[in-house]
Amino acid sequence: MTEKISRYRSTVMGAAILWIVVYHSGLSFSFFLLGDMMIELSKPVHAVLREHCHVLIAMVLWEIIILIGCMCITAGLRLIPSLRKWL
Repeated sequence: MTEKISRYRSTVMGAAILWIVVYHSGLSFSFFLLGDMMIELSKPVHAVLREHCHVLIAMVLWEIIILIGCMCITAGLRLIPSLRKWL
């Protein structure tokens, strides 16, 4: 009985992880399209982060902020039915 439960759990968890990876990889596509623009627009954020923490940590946080911003833009564009086909 526990074998069936663990097999079911691993199947469900595998499908959930696969869905999360596929969904986020579709959203991260905009990072390649909008990354340079987001870097230019968010340079003041990087300057503030550099003042408050180490340069390496500031750079990693800055890149995470840029990635999340690009993902939000793509998620918003996916709500437009005519653009959903290409994104």
